[in-house]
Parts: sequence; structure tokens; C-alpha cells
Amino acid sequence: MGCDTASLDEDTGVHTLVLTHILPGFDNGSPQVEAFFTAPMAQIFTGDLIAADDGTTIEVAL
Repeated sequence: MGCDTASLDEDTGVHTLVLTHILPGFDNGSPQVEAFFTAPMAQIFTGDLIAADDGTTIEVAL
């Protein structure tokens, strides 16, 4: 699912991809998040890739 999302977002010109609702037990700064989530997606998606923590806020320009 994640790599499908990265591919779709890359193809449609998305600039930033924010990963939310990561499995419980993974701290977003942990090596497991990098190995299982962000690293495979970063091979496809060339924009900014953010693994959001609880409480992360992102300003969206309209």
C-alpha cells in the first residue's frame, strides 16, 4: 500500500507526503520506521517525506 501511494503521489506531482497512523509501538524516529516505511517509499517518491508524530502540525499553503 505505501509504495502504491508513493508512486501515485510521484506521478501526480505531490510535493510532500505525510505518513500518519504508523503502527503502535514504533517511534517515528526509530530505525524500524525508516526500514519499513520511509526508506521503501523514498525510492519512489522524490518529494518531502514526513513520518508524523502524535501532535505534528503541518501548515498547508492554499
